[in-house]
Amino acid sequence: SAGKKVLELRVECSYATGTRADGVMGGEHALNEDLIKTLHYFLYQRGKTSENALFAGSYTMEDDTQDEAVIRVPLDDDELNGMLFPRPVNECDVYIIANLPDDVEIPSNTSVDNLRALVIETDFKGSDTLSSFVMDGMGIVQIVNRNKVLAASGEIPMKRLAAKFSVRISIVDSFTDTDGAVWKPSAPALSVSMLNAASRTTVEAVSGDKLFKYDSRGRTGERTETVDAVARTFQLYHPFYSYPRSWEFQSDGALSFLIVLPWECTLPNGDKKFQN
Repeated sequence: SAGKKVLELRVECSYATGTRADGVMGGEHALNEDLIKTLHYFLYQRGKTSENALFAGSYTMEDDTQDEAVIRVPLDDDELNGMLFPRPVNECDVYIIANLPDDVEIPSNTSVDNLRALVIETDFKGSDTLSSFVMDGMGIVQIVNRNKVLAASGEIPMKRLAAKFSVRISIVDSFTDTDGAVWKPSAPALSVSMLNAASRTTVEAVSGDKLFKYDSRGRTGERTETVDAVARTFQLYHPFYSYPRSWEFQSDGALSFLIVLPWECTLPNGDKKFQN
């Protein structure tokens, strides 16, 4: 319609994380870690995110959108120049939540702190591949030209709430104990589970609760395998997920992994001995 302006928001998944093994790594498309299905946006005058958003809305992506998405918010001239960017201000703040579950209601108080207090619960162990992950991000939108249709734009980096744990294990072909006995692993029988993962958190994701134990996972569908002169190394295909945790060192509630690997030893009399 006449007089309408457009505020363009470019949302980018930029939650690359560091690992001890591989350095920086991002999300994986096959596991829907970059998938953007829905976006809730909240626009504020610059520096006033403690107040209610001046404008808010939501978008549902028509197709599966990976890595980034662009949405265009229509505003009339008064909304743009009179409310969001009152002269001489040329910037505003924007807060976005991606993939918010349908059962989470937007509160009447839409300050950023209040939005970040929304409770998110996810059944991580219910499926090896989740349909999507909740993400959030803050950004700044800048005036491009108050007199043109594309009046303002901004980029918003998004961060996934859930932490990801990829398991890579190296197993030696054998080892000799202090009695001289040679032990060999039964690598196909190896299993891994994660204890005290958190399935509930707030959007701020400071510390999760509602702890659970992942079912043990074996080598079925492992990602890769490499063999050298010392050991055989492989990575489980499906990672584990948990919302951020906070606990005292060596406490009972600490997040941890349980790795079970059977070992076999042939004794001098020909009998076999087994131990995990």
